[in-house]
Amino acid sequence: MRLLGSPICMCISISHNTWLLILASHSFNALLDASKTGLRLKEEVFQADQKKYGRTPPPDGILKRLIDEGEVLKRTFYDMLQAAVGKSKKVKDALNTLDPHLSSPWGDVLQTVRSLSQNKDTAPVAAILQREVDLINMHVNEAMVKFARASQKSMDGKQDIPPGCPGMPQTPKKRAKAALGTKSDQADAMRLVAEFFWKPIEGIQIYKSNLDMLRASCAYYRAQRPDKAFPWAVAFRELCLMKARASQKGVAPVTRQVDDFKGLTSSSVKVLAKRMESSTIF
Repeated sequence: MRLLGSPICMCISISHNTWLLILASHSFNALLDASKTGLRLKEEVFQADQKKYGRTPPPDGILKRLIDEGEVLKRTFYDMLQAAVGKSKKVKDALNTLDPHLSSPWGDVLQTVRSLSQNKDTAPVAAILQREVDLINMHVNEAMVKFARASQKSMDGKQDIPPGCPGMPQTPKKRAKAALGTKSDQADAMRLVAEFFWKPIEGIQIYKSNLDMLRASCAYYRAQRPDKAFPWAVAFRELCLMKARASQKGVAPVTRQVDDFKGLTSSSVKVLAKRMESSTIF
């Protein structure tokens, strides 16, 4: 496949030159049949073509027009969305107001500690509670730092390894690509952050029974905005469970097998749709 890239890039880059285009087409055809014929592209020819045509040319013609039109549509719809959000007080409030069902567990704990610390008789109890609150807060804060680093790395592909290190790609483009990694690498990085978030917190005794709820609420509380990614990336399930518990009808436990029965596969939907069509009388 490495050798196939050379004639392909040539075909794209020299579409205006008939003679070179025919040569690239023959090279491509020879490489496709290489397993049968044994023919190979000469290394010096590959290096010369790679040096001259190795980069994909900028989009041209209808492709460039589609890209430009897509950018125009993107800006237009984004401006429309921003204008709609700006006019709607309800949307503004929703974007800047924390959900009380998700933030109140941690907020109530902080308020309780503050109240107890103001009374001389209950100050020793407040000190014990404050110690555990600090432990939870420190743990969540460390998870936030790890999440921010993983997010930044996945966004800009930067890596703190000098170009001269052994095994490190030497060109800036290849270094960025190696640092960025694959989607699975990024998913693994986020999974490691979530695993750290749910690690046992040493020293917790009083809040041990509801520690999971408190750490999830703390992550949501610390985010300050309901649309921040961190709490949902590390505590999505617990936050959903907290919201479900706060609903009027509460939570109904269900096994995985029963839950799977509620979902219909695409093949089942097609079969049911055909049966409904055949049984419909007009």
